[in-house]
Amino acid sequence: MTQGYLWPVPDPVFPVPDLASLEQSVVRFAGGTLEAWERDYLGFHLKRFQDTLRLLPEGDGRRLLDVGAFPGHLAALARERGWRVTGLNNDVE
Repeated sequence: MTQGYLWPVPDPVFPVPDLASLEQSVVRFAGGTLEAWERDYLGFHLKRFQDTLRLLPEGDGRRLLDVGAFPGHLAALARERGWRVTGLNNDVE
């Protein structure tokens, strides 16, 4: 497996979101604080969120379906980029 390679290759026109600003956005989405499990979850997935957002241009009101959306971090980040997000999850709490 090659490290540091992302396919499809992101469009260089769109800036790469930095990890610190992504984390701050998620904390805002969560109301200012994260529970311990949520902080661990975010730490584990933050790089993946960054890679995913690198592939998404500004949403400009377009629709995005986030399958397996719990706890909603990626959906919230995409919404900040102008996407109209619908999140689906198979576990009801």
